[in-house]
Amino acid sequence: MIKTLKNEFMTIKINSFGAELQEIVDADNVSRMHDGNPKYWARRSPVLFPIISRFVDKKYTYQGKEYFINTHGFAREKEFMEYESGSNYVTYLLVDDNNTFECYPFHFQFYVTFTLVKNTIKVTYKVVNTSDYKMYFMVGGHPAFKAPLYENEKYEDYYLEFEKAETVEKTKLNGSYLSSETEPFLNNQKIIPLRYKMFDPDAYVMEGLQSKYIDLKSKNHNKVIRFYFSEFKKFAIWSPLVVDAPFVCFEPWNGISKHYVLEIEKKGILELEKNQTFSCSYVIEVLN
Repeated sequence: MIKTLKNEFMTIKINSFGAELQEIVDADNVSRMHDGNPKYWARRSPVLFPIISRFVDKKYTYQGKEYFINTHGFAREKEFMEYESGSNYVTYLLVDDNNTFECYPFHFQFYVTFTLVKNTIKVTYKVVNTSDYKMYFMVGGHPAFKAPLYENEKYEDYYLEFEKAETVEKTKLNGSYLSSETEPFLNNQKIIPLRYKMFDPDAYVMEGLQSKYIDLKSKNHNKVIRFYFSEFKKFAIWSPLVVDAPFVCFEPWNGISKHYVLEIEKKGILELEKNQTFSCSYVIEVLN
């Protein structure tokens, strides 16, 4: 079911399936998100839970037993219940079931809240461990922002700009898998120019950024997406490699370690004891 939140600055739509933000339309009636065209990528803003990225052959072990789980977890493929809503917010809830327990042996409550305040959208994840034992998990976002916005523009007219000049490495990839190694990336730089098929072989994954936000900008106008990610340990940027996709994704990640092991207890991911709660948020600010 689609939920609409609206104020004088923008209109947003959220799908209860996957608790996925579907659309952001600004006050000038300009759509700011990827439209989900499957020619490029059929998703728009999937929720990543209870894992991020992928295990080799989709499998991992927990307490000596082997489990299989799909890339980025199952939340993006599940119908969430509308738990609570008001004039400017909606909260969705996902709880474990027999199907989730087969691939992820933990009982949980997972809440996703969207709050619209003026020209900002705050997306909050809350995880509650309802198991009788320690729970391991990861959580993150994956919104895709439209570029270019207008027909007379090119993708190369757009660029990313961090709040501060950054000197940071990015995670090296072994094919489509994250490795335990890093490589030089930014050297006292704020700007990343966009070009098609630049994410080779896959996302740019960074840790230790000093900036609290990143902007998506055009050389041609002053419409900006400002994305705040400081409550997340890692931040990734991605667009498909195999097609000229007219968008860029910002991916705030919590819980994923650069040290890859098969045993989930040793992966360095987030932990919750029985009845404990974890929460984190990112914010999308729509400028002009």
